[in-house]
Amino acid sequence: MFIFLIPLVMTLIALYLFTKAYNEMRYVWASFAGFCLFISITLAPWEVLLVFLIPAVIIIGKGVQKSDYQFHLQNIQKNNEKNKKKQRKRR
Repeated sequence: MFIFLIPLVMTLIALYLFTKAYNEMRYVWASFAGFCLFISITLAPWEVLLVFLIPAVIIIGKGVQKSDYQFHLQNIQKNNEKNKKKQRKRR
């Protein structure tokens, strides 16, 4: 049941070695960590996946809301600039 913890621990070790390595070895450790994390997620029971999924959805939702707000704010600013240019041309 807890077999997914083995690759998860390997992921943590690989990430630690990633922080200590230089140059090309960083890519090797990052790839190994990604592979181990994928295996760990594949082997995890649905209860554990649900525990990881809830915070991920909340974090992503907040990021989307923030980026949507920034996107709309930028559009409003662009429209205001266009309107100002049109008013200057009319004068």
